Amino acid sequence: PKSKWLRENPLLNVDDYEPELDLLEITMEIIEIIKPKYWVIENVVGSIRYFKPKLGIPRQIIGPFVLWGNYPEIIIKGDLPSKASKDKRWSKLRSNYKAKIPIQVSHGLLIAILEQTNFSDYWL
Repeated sequence: PKSKWLRENPLLNVDDYEPELDLLEITMEIIEIIKPKYWVIENVVGSIRYFKPKLGIPRQIIGPFVLWGNYPEIIIKGDLPSKASKDKRWSKLRSNYKAKIPIQVSHGLLIAILEQTNFSDYWL
């Protein structure tokens, strides 16, 4: 699904373009049913205009990664690796490589959740 937004060029007339949002809608249904404490939906910058009516403004944008959800703020220490370093241009798995979330983002989310505190930590 990301590839649809990756190819979108804001300089071209894309007013008639409407991507399929089935995966987003099903994901939102699952979140509504399960009601997890934390959840994250990630996509690319080009998806904002299509996701915003359903998810609102992104919670965070970290480099090329746009995040919506309910989670503590992710703080990244250091730079993210270049997307070009993941570009396996001639591989049949190219889109799989490019879709990988950098360990810095995943680890940042893990640390943010593990270090999250609330009033009950101090008052109960």
